[in-house]
Amino acid sequence: MCEVVLYYKYADVTAARADEIAAWHETTCAALGLCGRVRIAEEGINGTLGGAPNAIDKYIDAMEAAGDFQHVDWKRSHADALPFDDLLVRRTKEIVSIELPDTECHVRGTAEHLSPKAFDAMLASDANMAVIDVRNDYEYNIGHFKNALNPRTRRFGQFPVWVRDQLPLLQAKDSILMYCTGGIRCEKASAYLRHLGLENVFQLDGGIHRYLEAFPDGGHFVGKNFVFDQRVSMASENPEVVGKCTECLDAHDVVSGTRCAYCRTHVLLCVKCTRALSEKRVQVLCPEHSWMGDGSEDELRAKWAALEASLAAMEGPKGKGRRRSIRKQMDAITKSMDKFRV
Repeated sequence: MCEVVLYYKYADVTAARADEIAAWHETTCAALGLCGRVRIAEEGINGTLGGAPNAIDKYIDAMEAAGDFQHVDWKRSHADALPFDDLLVRRTKEIVSIELPDTECHVRGTAEHLSPKAFDAMLASDANMAVIDVRNDYEYNIGHFKNALNPRTRRFGQFPVWVRDQLPLLQAKDSILMYCTGGIRCEKASAYLRHLGLENVFQLDGGIHRYLEAFPDGGHFVGKNFVFDQRVSMASENPEVVGKCTECLDAHDVVSGTRCAYCRTHVLLCVKCTRALSEKRVQVLCPEHSWMGDGSEDELRAKWAALEASLAAMEGPKGKGRRRSIRKQMDAITKSMDKFRV
């Protein structure tokens, strides 16, 4: 039996000290036989590590003795096998990237944290509130709080765009509740909402992880909690399946590693549909990018030609990123036309 520890802590450290902490993790985690992922930046640390329970104990004791990160919420859970095959320690700019200036989402301006029981009580009330899932679309699809808003993001950096689009709706609410897997994304997301002038913003302390510990039957959470290791998801005692296969729409919540050929986001596909698409030589595309595979061969050729024309009309250094995206779309459409070449 292995244990997994999920944690984060925002804390200001110098660049030199962040380098030292990263080097310390490389040697210490290796010596303890721990595997996983650790991100270290001048704004703090974010990690998921797995190993023997006594090795996790020693790691936590060593971290607390070092004194760089105080009052860390160590979220521990059991696993049948190691959650990662190796150890990767990364020295990064941010421990979770929201792609905003520090002045707009510094965690000194984060929202009030609600305990799982207080969060649950608010969900049960009839208050005029918005509940926002701060995670990505594929995480929401296999499990979420009832009636939660889904920003349908593929990465956290897209969240601010959704907030700006939905600002009138959010301003009309008396309170806003936010949640994510363990809490780390809500720290920055809630700070951004407060930066925009929204009041009465709250976040679930410890995220879904702590909520399911407090409510093993799932409470107001339905489905499974996506986790970023080889376990993929963790379930409550409630067996309800909320995910659906994107092809046949049958109940399905197994994240098998199938990804969109264009954007690489996770796609929910049942075994039957996965096999059928493979036999038909149809590449997998997420709902957002399915247009690159929809239509007859002539229709796909027309889409390709339209993109080629757009590409030819674009000039100048500012269009470099857009030109790259268009070429990638053209490649995806070309690949989709393979199904007509039997």
